[in-house]
Amino acid sequence: MWRLPAVPRRSLTIPDRVRLLEPVTCAALAAHTVVLQLEVERTWWEALAVGALLAALGVSGVLGRRSVLDSTVRGAVVVVAGTLLLSQRVPGSSSLLLWYFVVASVHPLILPRRIGRVVPVVVPLAYLTLLPQEAADGGVVVALVRAFFLAALGVITGTAAAAYRQAARERGESLALLDTYLDATTVGLGFWDPALRLVRVNRGLADVLGLTLPAALGRRPHDEAALDPVVRASLERVLASGEPLPDVELLANGRVHVAGWFPVRTASRVLGVGAVVVDVTEQRRDAAALAHSATHDALTGLPNRTLFHDRVEVALAQSGRDGRATAVLFCDVDRFKLVNDSLGHAVGDELLRVVADRLQEVVRPGDTVARLGGDEFAVLCPGLSTPDEARALAERVRAAARVDLPGAGGVASASLSVGLALAGPGERDVAGLLRDADVAMYGAKGAGRDRVAVLDPAMRERATTTLTLHADLRRAVREGELALAYQPIHRLDAPGPAPVGWEALARWDRPGHGPVPPSEFVAVAEELRLMDALTDHVLRRALADVRTWRERTGRELTVAVNTSSCQLTSPDGVDRVAAALERAGLPGSALQLEITETVLMEDVAAAVPALQRLRRLGVRMAVDDFGTGYSSLAYLRDLPIDVLKVDRSFTARLPDDESIFSMVVDLAGAIGAATVVEGVETPGQLARVRRLGCPYAQGYLLGRPVPADAVTAALG
Repeated sequence: MWRLPAVPRRSLTIPDRVRLLEPVTCAALAAHTVVLQLEVERTWWEALAVGALLAALGVSGVLGRRSVLDSTVRGAVVVVAGTLLLSQRVPGSSSLLLWYFVVASVHPLILPRRIGRVVPVVVPLAYLTLLPQEAADGGVVVALVRAFFLAALGVITGTAAAAYRQAARERGESLALLDTYLDATTVGLGFWDPALRLVRVNRGLADVLGLTLPAALGRRPHDEAALDPVVRASLERVLASGEPLPDVELLANGRVHVAGWFPVRTASRVLGVGAVVVDVTEQRRDAAALAHSATHDALTGLPNRTLFHDRVEVALAQSGRDGRATAVLFCDVDRFKLVNDSLGHAVGDELLRVVADRLQEVVRPGDTVARLGGDEFAVLCPGLSTPDEARALAERVRAAARVDLPGAGGVASASLSVGLALAGPGERDVAGLLRDADVAMYGAKGAGRDRVAVLDPAMRERATTTLTLHADLRRAVREGELALAYQPIHRLDAPGPAPVGWEALARWDRPGHGPVPPSEFVAVAEELRLMDALTDHVLRRALADVRTWRERTGRELTVAVNTSSCQLTSPDGVDRVAAALERAGLPGSALQLEITETVLMEDVAAAVPALQRLRRLGVRMAVDDFGTGYSSLAYLRDLPIDVLKVDRSFTARLPDDESIFSMVVDLAGAIGAATVVEGVETPGQLARVRRLGCPYAQGYLLGRPVPADAVTAALG
């Protein structure tokens, strides 16, 4: 910490005053000697000479000659002069020596420690030397008492001097330690006096202000030509107002600093102006990076959805003023999931970066390319004159992405499905414009990918219809609006119609639209990830109904419920089945879960543990639509499968094409599972199925799907 050396002050410190006491005493004793001598009728030239000498020594001390040597010389002169006067029997000469000894007894405050220690001994002894000359102003007892108190005064003064020196040393050490820390800190610190002279400054502040040390100490702001005018103005403002001035930005050496200026005051007056300067370059950089990350995509550096939305809003407002149209292109990378799954996420990320670069290369200046998330990009095109201009730009965007991805050996290539939506002058619906572009993009996907689709009324209507269907299905699943119909499964070797179980089939009577085919709403449920909730609903209702039928008939009837691969491979899928059985109070043998052959083969390794756990619960597992997939017979033989259901497409060939049907039935029998033939609709088909030895069948001929109460009524 650099500081301006202390300047002499009018007020004196305690040691200064003690040092001044000794020469003042000399001058006073000189006056005492002269005045006393004038009162007696004797030759006075000796006293006058001594007085003049003492006065001269005293004045020299008052004027500054107060070193240890100076004090020693004055003391010696006083003792010699006093002794001389005593030898001449000058009245009052003993008082002169006594008072000087009193003053000398406090010299430990100003003398070096080693010399000061002998004062309590030397001064009393010197006083006692007056006794033989009968100049002690009293008897022996009085002189001894005075000598004792002179010694005591010297000891007390010496103790005080030691304490004072210790305090001064500790203060100096503390200030030195403080200066060390202040100079080591990266925070700039400084202090200017009321005249705005630089008094104290550390290296951090000197570097920021461009000051040269120690030359800058004692100089005013206007003396430094290179000083930032902001610094001068800040110092003058704080000194004039007496109020702090925070958060003043300074630029120095390519870095950003924030300075705080404040008055330094006591209770009654301002001592000067202080400064604290902090380097905030990194904080500003981090804040800028954080702000950038909040509005930009980390992978491509493009604006994200938030910033793109804001720019669309600005573009629509501008179009209302200049009368031009605004277009939004919604771009989706075709088959991006396939690239990720087959070549890895690193190649997928590189593909997205390449697409981002190519889109920026073909758009116009002023257009905005953004990544909205995943494999979706968007382009904002303001200031368009005609729809054809927007269509041409969309085609350029699509064509630019059709290049093989570097590093993938020509295997991975980017193609885009582009949806185009236009907003005319004055339109302000940002969300609607983005939605329309998204709808148009899905139209391009549906038309075969790698093409541009422009939103038309029919496309918007289809999208609205789809969204409404999605919302209605969510509500139907959430509120339990889906009903169940039950189709009986018959045992064919029984003497008469004897249903041994029923297959539960979900039915949705959509309000305002009528019945929705299962093939339609099940596909939507899979897309919306509602299959778990839908399956749980069907399972709960079906188990409750079969429990009623068991109680009514006393027979061990069963119910079959279709399930999905998601439920089988879900961590809690089997637990949910077990919980449903427990709530219904039924054994696992009352339930048969059906999964299609194609779905089962998608992830056999993940399905096997679930199938084994279900078998331990007593639940029977059935492969539905057998014969339509591409499953390995070796796989099926080793899986814990209890039932194979022959697909209705083979039953429909009967009775004309019995050979293929027979082969499928033989394969099912070879696996060792019970066989259920689906789609039996004519007596001829039923006869052929019986003749081939199939034990179970279901179809319209044997019973159509009916509500639960109809089954209950039929069971009596």
